[in-house]
Amino acid sequence: MNTQWSIESFFQLLQRNDEPAILLDDSPAITYHQLLSSIDTNVRLLQPSGPSGQSCIVTIDVSLSWRFIPLMLAAFKLRWTVIPIDSVHDKTLAHKMNAEFPHALHLDESNVDDTGLIKLSHPPTLIPNIDPQLAHVALMVQTSGTSGHPKLVMLTYENLASNAADIVEALRLESHERILIQRPLSYSSALTGELLAGLAAGSAIYIKPAAYSPLLTLSLIQKHAITTIGSSPTLLTLLAPHTSKYDMSSLQRIILSGERLTETQLATILTAYPNNVSLWNAYGMTETAPRISCLQIDSDKHKAACVGPPLRHVNVAIVNSNGGPVPEGSSGFLIVSGPNVMRGYYNNPELTQQKIRDGWLFTGDTASIQNGMIIIHGRADHMIIRAGCNIYPEEIESLIAGCPGVYEAYAFGIPHSRRGAEIHVWLTCADGVTTLDIQQYLLNIDANPRLWPDVIHVRDELPKTSTGKRFRATPPI
Repeated sequence: MNTQWSIESFFQLLQRNDEPAILLDDSPAITYHQLLSSIDTNVRLLQPSGPSGQSCIVTIDVSLSWRFIPLMLAAFKLRWTVIPIDSVHDKTLAHKMNAEFPHALHLDESNVDDTGLIKLSHPPTLIPNIDPQLAHVALMVQTSGTSGHPKLVMLTYENLASNAADIVEALRLESHERILIQRPLSYSSALTGELLAGLAAGSAIYIKPAAYSPLLTLSLIQKHAITTIGSSPTLLTLLAPHTSKYDMSSLQRIILSGERLTETQLATILTAYPNNVSLWNAYGMTETAPRISCLQIDSDKHKAACVGPPLRHVNVAIVNSNGGPVPEGSSGFLIVSGPNVMRGYYNNPELTQQKIRDGWLFTGDTASIQNGMIIIHGRADHMIIRAGCNIYPEEIESLIAGCPGVYEAYAFGIPHSRRGAEIHVWLTCADGVTTLDIQQYLLNIDANPRLWPDVIHVRDELPKTSTGKRFRATPPI
């Protein structure tokens, strides 16, 4: 393990100042010294629970909000493996994790006080983790991607520390920043991409309570003088019509991630949010801890599909279906290597071997690299083949989302006996917009016939995950 990416080096960063670390709604901020004190107290409370010098597993409910932080970091100090669970947004999966790891320590509202300290009347007897696949594993993060089939991704201490350090460097995060985390900490985009990176930079963090709606994001920016926020493009597009109602003068940086940014979303966000705000397009996945690349968007130079160069210690390549190289600028399958690549999927060596080959992780995304910049084309595993043509749902969704009055579009394929697939599109739109309007729009812009849907359905809402990310299933009906 590279010592610069050890958990010890991360804690050394936390000791550099005594500025605010955690912002609270109705109480003074918690400083870095106070946070470290809470972490050390939790370490002392936890040590009698586990065998000396041996790792244990702990599940922590992210609905604890900011109190999750001193619990997780205490477990990290003990070299335990943490499983974040979300009892608010995904109760079924939370129960499943608690049942799958019955000998783990489960931390939630029942045994954590209002200050983020553990309250155990009797230290539980914990069985040490002797599973070799969990050696040096800091986190096991549930991921469904867009398929809806949960997997446990094993992320090591090196994965987390290296990626947090690369994110700080790429985004140029500084200690004066005030970061709003509005996505659940059960997602690595929030946990590593925002929380650990923010702490490593010495920034102040505000964790949106689980009971707060994402629609309160703008008011929280105003209330806490937030300078930096990470969000899905969908959420910021939804909030765009309301930005003028709030004081957004503190906002300096928006980091978009979690889904492929479309040109329509980019145009909406650029128009709605303050001109002096730097807009970043971040790309990654849970299996890469999560960041692979990020780009400060220059709307005159960059398309929405451009996610920039890889982070400093991340290697990327584009290969064909046989794993061989493709010509510069050509489309193919994006693969990644580096210290941020996961250990693997817990108890799923077959899937791990499919995902990681010869040290390279196959992302499942199709992309090209042009002048060192990664251009994301779509998900290879959601590709629709109709009449011999390969079509990515994102292409159709971006096209139709440009129609006036359309809010969101969701494309998918239904098996067809003659053409291989029939393309359906679900969309949400303003009152009065009809399927005939969509078809006329496609005619007016001379849309590529390859991208025309066969069936269009207007719906009240589209399937989403708990964080507002588009949920893909094949087929969803």
